[in-house]
Amino acid sequence: SEKLIRYSKDAEQFVQNFISSSPKKKDLILSRYGLKELPKNLLEIKHITNLDLSFNRLKTVPPSIGKLVNLKTLNLCNNHLQSPLDNLKNLKDLTRLVLTWNGLNEVDFLSVLVNLQYLDISHNPLREPIPDLKNLKQLKYFDCSECNQNKMVSLSSSAPLETLKMNNNIFFKLDDSVAEFQNLRTL
Repeated sequence: SEKLIRYSKDAEQFVQNFISSSPKKKDLILSRYGLKELPKNLLEIKHITNLDLSFNRLKTVPPSIGKLVNLKTLNLCNNHLQSPLDNLKNLKDLTRLVLTWNGLNEVDFLSVLVNLQYLDISHNPLREPIPDLKNLKQLKYFDCSECNQNKMVSLSSSAPLETLKMNNNIFFKLDDSVAEFQNLRTL
């Protein structure tokens, strides 16, 4: 526990240094800090576009994350996140979202993130079906491998989907709609 406290304080100090010395940098990596919550000063950095919070101990994402209005990429893989993550709905400009290896039971919030091009929710013990994602018309990469799904997710046939990964789910057959993805290179 002492180590976690030190890491959390290190993260706050790191963020403070980032704020004061890097006013134009847009990428912030807070991976492997053992964070259980976001550093409070993180939300002061409204100009960041890429935020990596992977390999921490986050269980939730606070509503205030919506203040990071310029965020394009968010990596939350390998945390302890649990559903719901409705607070991510406010990040309307996200183009890349990585939520692999968490404890998510549902991902209903995804359908409003219409600018997503890259979405990885693999290795989550989803209990609910993945919602209709037909609004994600820019989606190029989607991975829902090992998510306990028994039917294929609904995706927009006009999306420029290049990669669709659905490994180790319990589909009985592929949906015929897969043939509609003209850019699909990896299945």
